[in-house]
Amino acid sequence: MKLSSKYSLTFITIIFLFLSIVAGIYLYLKPPRIIKNNHLNLSLDDGPAELIIDSNGYYHIYAQSDHDMYKTMGYLQAANHLEKMDLFLRTANGRLSEAFGKKYLEADILARTIGFSRIADKFVDQIDPEVYQVLSAYCEGINAFIDNNYHYLHRKFKLHRYWPLRWKPADCLAVHRLLAWLLSDELVKKTVFYKLIEIYGPDKVQEGFPVFTNLPKQVTENYNTLLFPVLNKIVRQHMQMTNLLHISNEEIESSWALGPGYSTENIPALGKELPDFLNEYHDLFELHSQDIHLGGLVIPGIPFVLFGYNGTIAWNLTIRPADNLEFVILPQNHSDQIVSIRETINVRNEPDTSISIMESAMGPVIGSGNLAQTGPVRIAISWGGYRFSDDFKCYTQLCTASNWEEFKKAVSFHVVPAAEVDYIDRNANIGTAQYVSNPEFPAGSKFLPTLSRFYDKDFTGPVHHLFRYLN
Repeated sequence: MKLSSKYSLTFITIIFLFLSIVAGIYLYLKPPRIIKNNHLNLSLDDGPAELIIDSNGYYHIYAQSDHDMYKTMGYLQAANHLEKMDLFLRTANGRLSEAFGKKYLEADILARTIGFSRIADKFVDQIDPEVYQVLSAYCEGINAFIDNNYHYLHRKFKLHRYWPLRWKPADCLAVHRLLAWLLSDELVKKTVFYKLIEIYGPDKVQEGFPVFTNLPKQVTENYNTLLFPVLNKIVRQHMQMTNLLHISNEEIESSWALGPGYSTENIPALGKELPDFLNEYHDLFELHSQDIHLGGLVIPGIPFVLFGYNGTIAWNLTIRPADNLEFVILPQNHSDQIVSIRETINVRNEPDTSISIMESAMGPVIGSGNLAQTGPVRIAISWGGYRFSDDFKCYTQLCTASNWEEFKKAVSFHVVPAAEVDYIDRNANIGTAQYVSNPEFPAGSKFLPTLSRFYDKDFTGPVHHLFRYLN
């Protein structure tokens, strides 16, 4: 039995609508364009860059200038990792709730309190002009990818209906400071150690940590009802960050892996396995411009070869916790040096949240209370990341360093996030550089008795860069 023309038209209309919906869904959710050899929709200042992707997936960039080389790097890293890069940037700037709602409000409050973005805004004008040019070119590349591929972005942006943030040079510094914070277990370690002292007393704790010989003989002030809630809260916020970004404190002492087979020069290299969060979150580049010829591992958001070689030497940032954090009881007369900062956090589908941050010369105030002997006190975090350091200048100078002395000169700028930078050259000479430094406390303040170099019998005083040439 034949269908009437009326039913036939209805059937065709339904089929057409169904196919239109399917096509629309496909076009909306289709994956980003795949970058192929010499196939970049990218405008460069000094002529096209040559891109070769070898059989291992490593990128070889040949550019006419340093600016074009770093711009190309930013474009490629955005092509590979934009969703994760945006997640790191939102974490650093305290803007997770803006995209994902109030479930990440705790992490946003911690990011605003520690102030990764404020640190970056403060320091960006102090960094070396050459470094600023690198960061600018890299961010141009990231933003160019966003602009050129607006309809081809990662499915997560479309499914969750938010769009990636645009990058500026200060954002690279903010992400760098965020990693410096997350790649240290000092916050958790010192909180646990402090609680052990409060609960069991210093004598019992020293039995378990005999290397620390000068712990306080007795705990004269009972903090447990005052500080435990404060410390628990900041640790909870910190753990929300580490869980979101899949950074495990148990693995942060791992190093890098760069074997001779990765180098066209076949030079020796140092290192161990990568920590888990870097296994899928890095790129291996070989970079060539008029002045630079080097290769190695680059973490998205930080446009420098952090673990690599330049044909003469190789270097390795050992990811090891730096003892650069203390909980400080501020003196009572310190109140006039505390500044109140008001910030508003945009929360998706919820009212905005307004928070007040108390910032002292030592760092942010994380809590306050009354002690029987001293009255009102404020507890602040002193962290090495609050002091200016042009770490990125270290990375730019390592690009062209050719010996131990030039390596030391470059590393002298490096403070965070790694506590150690290792060296090796063509002749298999090896060395290491470590950074250790005391925080400077204002008169009348003191730090909580926690697991710290101040209680280590072998710690004799302030040390800055300690270089050891081992051959």
